[in-house]
Amino acid sequence: MSSTKNPPFIRTEFQLEAIFTHRAGGETKFDDVLGIAATFSLNDIPTATLDVATGSEVRSNKNATIHSALRKLQPRDKVKVWLTIKSTEGYKKNPVIAGMRDGRFVIFEGYYAGIGYNRSDNNCTYTIHLVHWIDDLNCSSILNGEWSPGLPSDLATAASIAAIN
Repeated sequence: MSSTKNPPFIRTEFQLEAIFTHRAGGETKFDDVLGIAATFSLNDIPTATLDVATGSEVRSNKNATIHSALRKLQPRDKVKVWLTIKSTEGYKKNPVIAGMRDGRFVIFEGYYAGIGYNRSDNNCTYTIHLVHWIDDLNCSSILNGEWSPGLPSDLATAASIAAIN
C-alpha cells in the first residue's frame, strides 16, 4: 500500500543539449535536441547521431538552433552532448527504485562529422552525425591502416626489399 507521501513511481525529466566549439572560433549551443542514438561497438570507433528540431517554436516564434548554426558547422568541430536528469516527484528516497541520480552528465564527446535530414509526411528533422574523440588515434601515425589500408604492408614490403638488397 502506498501513501501520497511516498508514491510507488518516479517522475523524471530528461534534457539533452549539445555544445559545439567551432574551430573558426565561437560555440553553438543546441538546447533543442530531440534525440540521440549512439553506438559503442567493440573494436570500432563510437559514433552518434543527434536529431534536432527545425522550424520555429509556436509560443515564442524562436527559430530552431539549426537554422543559425548550419553555416557555422565544420567537420571536426568539437562537440559535447550533455544529459540533464531531474526527478521531480514520486518516491525518490530508495536508490534501488529511484534508479539514477539527478545531475548533468556528458554522454558523448567528439567531433562533428556531417549532417543529413529526415523527412516524412508529418515530420522533418536534421540529423547531425558525430564521431567519438578516440578517432584522433586514426591521425596518430603514418602506419595507420584506417586512412590508407595498403600503407602499412606497402611500407613493410619496401623496407624488407631494401634490407635484402
